[in-house]
Amino acid sequence: MSTNQYQEMRNRQQAEVNAFPMFFAFNKQQFAEGMRKLGLSPSDTRQVCSIFGGGYSCRKSDVANLNEMFTRHRKELEDAIAGDKTGQGFICDMFLQELRNHEYSYTGDVQETLDALGITAQGVETVTRKSNKKLRQTLARIEALIEEYEVSKVVLGLPKNMNNTLGERAEETKEFQAMLQRRTGLEVVLWDERLTTMESERILQEGGVRRENRKERIDWMAATLILQSYMDAHPIPEK
Repeated sequence: MSTNQYQEMRNRQQAEVNAFPMFFAFNKQQFAEGMRKLGLSPSDTRQVCSIFGGGYSCRKSDVANLNEMFTRHRKELEDAIAGDKTGQGFICDMFLQELRNHEYSYTGDVQETLDALGITAQGVETVTRKSNKKLRQTLARIEALIEEYEVSKVVLGLPKNMNNTLGERAEETKEFQAMLQRRTGLEVVLWDERLTTMESERILQEGGVRRENRKERIDWMAATLILQSYMDAHPIPEK
């Protein structure tokens, strides 16, 4: 019986994650137990930090090792994908395994599998600017993300008016487009973003996100919809 290369890699990586000195705590009792597993007293809170957006904790001194582990895992996956020139080896195993992990067997819908593999548009980070004077910091963070994710093209939402005309915000966006192209040397494509905010609000509402929490997520969701719309209109041609 042939082995699934992708599954073997994921199992090995997951075993390393499971062995890493960190813990999940839902209440004070679980937190105290987790601290003792790290060899700490529950009162040694200054020696630990929250990771993964909350719930999980590890020693502050281990954060660099944690980041290194996940960076190494991601590179291992990327190298394995790049090394499968025909798509019949590792890449095929990857699709087969993720299809088994989702509801494809009875829905016939591959969307969740594509999401899990990162083939559809995925939100990464919302870069916010606290004031108009912080533009350099905003651009610097965008450039860092471009380098980290090896971006080759940028899609920028164009806020057209509903009658398809360009207003003041659209003109400001075009100026930002030109600035971003000069800074990064990449092609920056403008893409119609009309109604994406309303659609994002609907998706978050249907997903059960509380009203007070939607504001911090709506830009992230709208950007994802803009990128997915562009990707749907410009599919990667088959080789």
